[in-house]
Amino acid sequence: MATRRDGRSEGLTAEEDGGEDWLSTLPDEILHNVLSFLPAHEAVWTCVLSRRWRNLWRSAPVLRIRDADRWGGMAKFDKFVNNLLLLRDPVPLDELEFQTHVLDICQLHPLQPSFRLLKYANTWIRHALMCNVRVLKVLVQYQYELPLLKVSMPLISEHLKTLELRRVLLDKRALDFSSCPSLENLEMDSCGNSTANKILSQSLKRLCITCCWFADDLPSLPALQDLEMESCGICTEKLVCESLKHLCLTRCHFEKPTHISAPGLISLHLNDISGWTPSLETMPLLVTASVKLGKGSTGCCSECTFHPGTCADCDGDPDSSFKCEFLRDLSNAVNLELAAEDGMVHSCSFLTCLLANFCHSYYQTLHIH
Repeated sequence: MATRRDGRSEGLTAEEDGGEDWLSTLPDEILHNVLSFLPAHEAVWTCVLSRRWRNLWRSAPVLRIRDADRWGGMAKFDKFVNNLLLLRDPVPLDELEFQTHVLDICQLHPLQPSFRLLKYANTWIRHALMCNVRVLKVLVQYQYELPLLKVSMPLISEHLKTLELRRVLLDKRALDFSSCPSLENLEMDSCGNSTANKILSQSLKRLCITCCWFADDLPSLPALQDLEMESCGICTEKLVCESLKHLCLTRCHFEKPTHISAPGLISLHLNDISGWTPSLETMPLLVTASVKLGKGSTGCCSECTFHPGTCADCDGDPDSSFKCEFLRDLSNAVNLELAAEDGMVHSCSFLTCLLANFCHSYYQTLHIH
């Protein structure tokens, strides 16, 4: 047998060659933590290190199924994942993350729709839920922001706490998380019109949505504290949530006049928003507010759209004590930053309204751009 430069026989592990292997003396919990940082196929490869490592991957509490395109085709990738889950020991999963094979436009033939290309994905989701998974990430790879995986089954789990979805289309039944009493964190990226239906959850605390249509008015999320939306189309007439503490909307477009009611709000960030300017209900606990209106912004009602700065009648304020309802409702903020794109027709009127209100409010920090 050939001998390597370090004096060990080629093809033998440190254990078989009589060398010391301090890493293998560590307890399973630590070794499992090491495996949790590796892609699943590399975690499986550790079985050749020594007898100590031979079956460790089978009981690893974290599986990260990545680098799917390395398999060279959907069939080989599906076979690997199916065998991985089949051969794994029947122990609970803390986290399962799987990224589907990178799909290109040539694979999306009319006679072979995307749900056939991803035919095992729903099975993997069910398997994860049966293993009491706490963190589930379903990430569909594609060059365009289109949902390619359809999930129509309700998710049922007493253990699921975090759910992250990318390019996954959820129907009405799948958006009902009533059977997931521990779910606290939901992230949805490029999930199409999934959120055109109501999201139902009594436990959800954080909702993060990117590149989706949003039509939920939030009454079915009584525990929600953090709402983040980026590059979304908002097509609801109201957002009402008494438990909401942090609201961040970035590059979102309001399709219609929207009234925001969140009396417990602590921080508000409206960054580069366009379409209708939302109207805000009084927020007595507001500490930090940052508002940047994009070039496509209009007023918060038809009156102030055509006559900027005259929206006193938006809430029935006949004496016009405040010229702009939008700015008046920010008057409780301790730290306030206002900005508008160059050339915005509302910029001057907004600043005028702010100065008119300034004597009524006290700001520790005030920035105007």
